[in-house]
Amino acid sequence: MAEERRLVVVVTGANSGVGLGICKRIILQMAGALPPLDTPTSGDDVSSADSLTLILACRNKKRAAAAKEKCLQLLEKSGDPNGFGKRLRIEPADLDLCNMQNVWNFCRTMKQKYGYITHLFLNAGTGNFVAVNWPLCAWQILTEGYTALMYPRFKVQGLGAMTDDGYGLVWQSNVLGHFMMVRLLTGLLAASPYHDARVIWTSSMEADLGNFDPDDWQLFKNKSPYEATKYQQELISFCMDDQFARSEATRHVRSLVAEPGICASAIYTETLGWFLDKAMIFAFYLCRWVGSAAHVVDPFKGAVPAIYLALVAVCLLPVVGEPTRWGARTNWLGREYPAGVQLKNWDMQKAKDLTAKCDRLCESLMQKFEHEGSDAVSNGFAKPNGNGKA
Repeated sequence: MAEERRLVVVVTGANSGVGLGICKRIILQMAGALPPLDTPTSGDDVSSADSLTLILACRNKKRAAAAKEKCLQLLEKSGDPNGFGKRLRIEPADLDLCNMQNVWNFCRTMKQKYGYITHLFLNAGTGNFVAVNWPLCAWQILTEGYTALMYPRFKVQGLGAMTDDGYGLVWQSNVLGHFMMVRLLTGLLAASPYHDARVIWTSSMEADLGNFDPDDWQLFKNKSPYEATKYQQELISFCMDDQFARSEATRHVRSLVAEPGICASAIYTETLGWFLDKAMIFAFYLCRWVGSAAHVVDPFKGAVPAIYLALVAVCLLPVVGEPTRWGARTNWLGREYPAGVQLKNWDMQKAKDLTAKCDRLCESLMQKFEHEGSDAVSNGFAKPNGNGKA
């Protein structure tokens, strides 16, 4: 099978939750086990590909291996109607977003091993949730109904947590690590043999301007750092999309935003415990049954907007300069679908300022790593120098 018809896809946080849902969904979509996306296609569209290299970028190697096995089992269970398994490669890879040297090493390996990347799913995330304010939880549910389980104000998050690198824990994991990945891998994205390459950020319905403080951009003092990082991701994504479009070298690279609706994931399990975690899932189903389209519950369903943005024809993607967030929605029976919402009250200057701050920090980090002996790659800014095979 011709290599030029192969997608090379990187998924961060691929071992569980929405990340694993993205992996499962793109496999089944390309295998023909899911209804096809009803879009026009051409020979140079990503939707014309018939082979896949799927890179599971995870912090835990055992969980990455387990995720690979789950994906293969799902494909086998589907019957693999078109023999897609013969054209599928799943490769676990070590990535710890809370260790910037590790992020650098991961990107260096990608450049040495692959000639291009078609998709970069920036999904991994950390939430420093420490408790639940139960009185506020009860009051919000009584006064707001299922909206309380869409925009909860009763989650208690830790303040001031730092990584060993000295940055805000939630901020480095959710923002800085992914930002540096994009900058280092832009060259491989620009080298995609298809009409375009796509960077897809997993955001959240809770991403909110009210959580943004430019003077506390690493979120040491922010009481809602998780939600604040999601807003920062959107600022950065739309700014990058604009930057890519303005450069001849990267004008075929897109940066897009998807959010998975309300899913049951392991991010709250440690805080809630097993019993309350199951109660939360049941409450999510109740919300769906009484009319909430956002409570998709299943992370596999939550992955639908990310895969839609990944595989639809380029003519159906959001227009550059019109910030749009695509979310997962479902009817009360659980049939999922993607829905796009154009964001209002957008401030591109805030996006440019934040992106510039991250750029300066990443440049200093990359110069440091180069100086310390990482001589396999240059600084990686929009220079397609990979020469490996997908």
